[in-house]
Amino acid sequence: MFVCSNSAGRSNSLPLLVVTTVDRYGHSKGDLFRLDRRTFCPVDRRRRSISEEEKSSSPTSPYTSISSSPTLPSRSTVSTGSATIPIATRFPNFGGAMAVHMRHALAFTTEWGDLDKILCQTPNIKPPKMGSQDLLQNDDFLETFGNKVNVWDMRRRTLFQTIKLEPKEDGRWPICIRMVHQAELTHGFICTALGSSIYHLHKSTKTGLFSVDRVVKFSSVTVGEWPGDVPDVPAFLTDMVISMDDQHLYACAAFHGFVAQLNISDPFRPTLTQKVFLGGIVYRTMGILHGGKMPLGKDSAMRSYNTERRFFTGRPFEGGPARLQLSLDGRRLFVSNGFLRNWDEHFFPQLMERGSMIVLVHIDPVGTNPMKLDPNIGINFEPDEQQQQQQQHLVDDHRRRGGDKNGPATQPPQQHQHFYAREMRFLNGDSTSDLL
Repeated sequence: MFVCSNSAGRSNSLPLLVVTTVDRYGHSKGDLFRLDRRTFCPVDRRRRSISEEEKSSSPTSPYTSISSSPTLPSRSTVSTGSATIPIATRFPNFGGAMAVHMRHALAFTTEWGDLDKILCQTPNIKPPKMGSQDLLQNDDFLETFGNKVNVWDMRRRTLFQTIKLEPKEDGRWPICIRMVHQAELTHGFICTALGSSIYHLHKSTKTGLFSVDRVVKFSSVTVGEWPGDVPDVPAFLTDMVISMDDQHLYACAAFHGFVAQLNISDPFRPTLTQKVFLGGIVYRTMGILHGGKMPLGKDSAMRSYNTERRFFTGRPFEGGPARLQLSLDGRRLFVSNGFLRNWDEHFFPQLMERGSMIVLVHIDPVGTNPMKLDPNIGINFEPDEQQQQQQQHLVDDHRRRGGDKNGPATQPPQQHQHFYAREMRFLNGDSTSDLL
């Protein structure tokens, strides 16, 4: 489950909301409920878990996302672009990230997908063959990653609207959603990981419903061999953050290895202003393994990506930019390279060996100067010498006792026991937890 965090100064006025990803039986389900701040007990919680009998019943059972359940308002809708079709939806198929709009008492949740497959299995980013009807109905890929955004009425804690991200191939895995900070505005942005796209979320003044438009698309690049099972490497957007003045949006692409700055003063037509490169997969295929520049034989298209390995406090930046955090003044952008452990183990094995890192990007809010990486600031989460000695002692002791002869109970511990940095927060407030 993912909890919507609030700033310390407003913790007494904002509700504590939780969006679920599974129910008590382990079935995928994206539900929303509120916690009491004193007792941390669910408030007005309805029983919506799915029993094994309900799951194995016919397609018209309450397990399906479209049913005749009376627990939700009849105005619930599913939207595709500008077309809106009324339905009665009991709950979303999946849970994921969440954003809130306090002035309109609305919450927005994205559908990541089946977390059991996303977090516990070997990553598979190969899309199905869209020409086969059998694959469209039964392919495991379609049951793994979601492509919807759900709008909730926080007063009634009911599902208000479900929006499909189109085109389908660009809306896969909506991993992050951010709303602008101005309370009078109802604009937001959604980024998709596998689709490598950014969508603009906005409300219609005529119908009162929300719609989405794809406003940014980062194209894939063809490289040599890489750990993915598709020929082209997607940008793979993993996080976004919006400046407090709602003028700039920053998005990070883990596979292409860049942090992009976009001007969103006109949210319907955002423009890319600049990029800063660090890490990723693309530069590794260019022959840059230990440092130095890219070989001159590469074409100009490849040279538009990272051409140099980045070092911070003398240590290389492994993996790709995965999570972002921006200071309130919009001058300091912190970047971490920890995404999801099984995905990093598959695509960035060296990251798991050396530990994660947090680095700093200096930003000029006016836009006169370009974004600049600070090579003198790098927070390393690599295990210290004492931890490594303790780990080696456990491994040696395991070998002295005969290795695996006594069964799995004597298996040695993992060799890479270190901190794995992901989320970042400022004590006095930041651009992801403060509202205006």
